[in-house]
Amino acid sequence: MRTEINAAHFEVDDNLKELINKKVAKFERFFDHIIDCMVFLNEEGHSEHNKVQIVEIKLNVKEATLFCKESAPQHEAAIDLAVENMKRQLKKYKQKHS
Repeated sequence: MRTEINAAHFEVDDNLKELINKKVAKFERFFDHIIDCMVFLNEEGHSEHNKVQIVEIKLNVKEATLFCKESAPQHEAAIDLAVENMKRQLKKYKQKHS
């Protein structure tokens, strides 16, 4: 599975890229026909006190595209939430199309 990581308005450090790749690679355990995965990282909020980290995952699978969007105070927490959301979607998709 090919994984692409994009960030708006900041550079993604190597540790965050490694974390994303590690978590996203687990999707293949749930469904074999994943074509590619795109992860978008963004920040919302103007001051340090109210910044929200947003993670969007777009997964292209055989005959469909799955999408989720989660937010949290830290990127790591938002990634965890988005990955869990996508796992649920993959399981549901697999049940319907198997």
